[in-house]
Formats: sequence, C-alpha cells, structure tokens
Amino acid sequence: MKTPTAPSPADRSTRWAPLILLGLTALAALQRLPARGLEGLWFDEVFTVVLAAQDLPELLRRALADETNPPGFYLLTWLWARLGGFDLVWLRTLPALAGILAVPATALFARRLGSSWRSALLAAAAIDASPLMLAMSLEVRAYALLALLAAWSSSLVLAPRTRPRAQAITLAVTQVALVALHYFGALVVLGHCVAVFWTDRARLGATIRAALPAALVTMAWIAVVVASSTDASVGSNASWIVPPDLARLRGFAPSVLGTLGSPGGAMVAMGLLAAAILLAGRRALGTDDAATRARWLLAVGVLPLAIVFVASTVGPRSLWVPRYLIIALPALCVLVAELPELLASHARLAAVTALATWLLLAGTHDAAARPQKPDWAVIVRTMAGTRPAVVCVNEAYVALPLRYHAVSERLPLTVLDFAECAAQRRGDWAVLRAETLTSIPQLIAAQAMVGAGRPLTDARPVLAIRWLRWPGAERR
Repeated sequence: MKTPTAPSPADRSTRWAPLILLGLTALAALQRLPARGLEGLWFDEVFTVVLAAQDLPELLRRALADETNPPGFYLLTWLWARLGGFDLVWLRTLPALAGILAVPATALFARRLGSSWRSALLAAAAIDASPLMLAMSLEVRAYALLALLAAWSSSLVLAPRTRPRAQAITLAVTQVALVALHYFGALVVLGHCVAVFWTDRARLGATIRAALPAALVTMAWIAVVVASSTDASVGSNASWIVPPDLARLRGFAPSVLGTLGSPGGAMVAMGLLAAAILLAGRRALGTDDAATRARWLLAVGVLPLAIVFVASTVGPRSLWVPRYLIIALPALCVLVAELPELLASHARLAAVTALATWLLLAGTHDAAARPQKPDWAVIVRTMAGTRPAVVCVNEAYVALPLRYHAVSERLPLTVLDFAECAAQRRGDWAVLRAETLTSIPQLIAAQAMVGAGRPLTDARPVLAIRWLRWPGAERR
C-alpha cells in the first residue's frame, strides 16, 4: 500500500485556507489565554507545582514514588518556572500554548495524510473547541502537550523524506518526549508502527528504528519504578480508576465533540464519532488514498482506545481515563472531519458548515459549563480564620493542596492525618472526600464531636468539611 499522496496543485493553491487556519489558531488563543487565572490550582496541578519547586534529584525521587507519570512534564515545568516564576498565569501559559499549537499541528497532520484543506480545517476546528482539549489546556499537567506531540509526531512520520537522517532524529526525539510525558505516549508510537506496517511497509524499518529510543526510555523508566517499589505498591495510584462500563464509553464522545448541554447533543456526538469510526473501517478495506487515510487514522486514533479498553476490562487495574485518552484526540478529530467527504459534492459545503458550527458551539459551550475546580485557597482561608488552626485529613489527595496553599499564603494552618488528630485529640476541622466519610468514626472514637462545616458556596468542592470539638477545648 502506498503512502498517502500529496495534495493536488489545485488544492495547494487554495489561498484562503491558511488564513482560516490562522483565524482558528487565533480563536484558540482567545479561548485559552484570558482564562489562565480564573480558577485556582487543584490537587493534580498542585502536585506538579510542588515537584517543580524542588531541586532536580528531589523532583525525580518524588516522581518515582508517585508512579503515575514519567517525569517529563515535571522537568519541563521545573524549567518553565525558572524562566518566569510560579505565578499561576505563567504556569498555565505552558499548557495553553500547547492547546493553541495543537490546532495547526492537527491541520498539518491531516494535510500530510492527504486530506483536503476542507477536512484539515474542520479537524483543526474540532480540536480547537473539543471540551477535553479546552479543559486540559488550562491545567498545569501534561495532557495538552501530549495531544500536541501526538499530532506533530504523526505528521513527522508522514513527511516526505527529503532529509532522512535529520527527519529520523527529529521523529525519535519527539517520540521520546511523548513517552517522557505519559505512559500512554507509547501507544502513539505503537500506532505509528502499525499504521506504517498497514500502509507503507517500505518505511517500516526506518519507523521502527526511530521508535526504538522511545521504547528503551519507557522500559527503563518502568524498570526503575518496579525496582524501587514493593509488589503491592506498583500501580496503586491507579486504584481509583473505574473500569469502562457502557455509560463511560457513552461519555467519551461528548468529551471529544461536545453536547451543547443536552441529551440530544450527547447523542449527536456519539453518532458522529461512531459513524466516523465505522465508515473508516469500511474504507480501510479499499485500495485507494481514502483507504490509506482510514487505516492511518484507525491505527493512531482507534487502536489506542481499543487497547486501553481491553486492558481496563480484563486487566488487574483500569486505565480508562478521558484525559489519558487525549493521545487519540487529533486522529479522532481528523476522522470526524472526513465525514463530509463521503457525501456528494453538492452537499459537502452544507455538511462542512453544519459540522463546523456544531463543533465550535457545542465544544465551547460544554467547556464553559463544566464544573469549576475546587478553590483550595478559599477553603484554606475559611478554615484558618484569624488564629492558628489544625485540619484533620484522611488521605494525601486532600492534604497536599491544603498544605500548599497554607504555605503559599502564609496562613497558620497545620494539617494532620486522622490518626495523629485522634492520638493528640486536636483538630478544628475534618476535611475529606464524600466517598471516605466512613473514616469519621475514627475521630468520634477519640471523643471528638463532629459537626457541620462552614458553607463554602463560592468554592464548590466535592468535599465534606466539618468542624471538630474536643473535650476541654474551646470551640472555634
């Protein structure tokens, strides 16, 4: 099977297309840059910032102990913070830039694949307004950058070989960056190898050689994680992930394409994604350029989803988390953007217009309507009040952001775990997730009186915050 053919001269001469792409990129910037400081840091972001504040040996030690991700993004944030400091807006500029650049990167991927400018622009609009991409573009985490590198690395694999050695090195470095950001980056690299095997085996050897450094980096990091952990603790940070049932599968398409906040919109999103995948499977049976594009998109977009679904269903731990699956987002956007090309020529413009309108409106609406992150700074200020306070927590998930904001805002707040509070019979507040309320009896057994917490209506946390009173102690 041959490599996707280059766009025709007539298609290349479409002068308005680059201007539209520039406009979509500018729209992505307007959607992201003004919103960087609107919400406070939540737990995962606090973890990133805390690691970035350490010296490099301690950063690596903590990343190794966490096991959740390789240290690539923590190292990048470490460098970013030393360039511009730890201001919230500056820290969120890094993922925002990744989200902005993912728009032209996805269009380039589509063009290198042989898609028309029409499809490339539609794919760029889809990833621009994707609720998943918009949300991840405003989190100090690796996911927006992961999507950007997934699109960019795919375009590198598809690039014409004008300077083979330099291009192979660039691809290898990009793929190493992918796996250094997240374990799921390896699924993108695997997708490249499968796509080339399926479409252009003459390039398979070069593709595998370029992928070897990423494979070695992944295996080396996993080996270090396993060697430094007990058998019981490896992967324990993934124990919270729920296996993908039918409801979770149904919820993935809306996170990609948006719903306009309605059940009917969710059905539209599911229908569009399902139709794109099914029709791509049908086209992949052919022998023309459309078949080659379909095979590529199935390999880098659908195959990773299938692998994660099967592993989460039959394996010991689930891995199905929408933000992890952002690796497939550029390919899925191109898949959906190819749908109008299946229509008769006289109907394509109307279909493209309708689909672009839906993607931009539905995605932007859903991103704006999503629940706000808990404002941990408000929570800390409320509990600290005007005098020193002690907060009791039952898990690190809650303790870390409380300690971070107490230190960063110089508030007299001490955070202890439930066992310490019970042993010392002290604590003014108990803060815990609603799912872990069963641990409250531990405090009651130590003679604590547990009451209702102060309302934090402006913070909107999914937390149970309760005041505590101990025998002989004055109530706050």
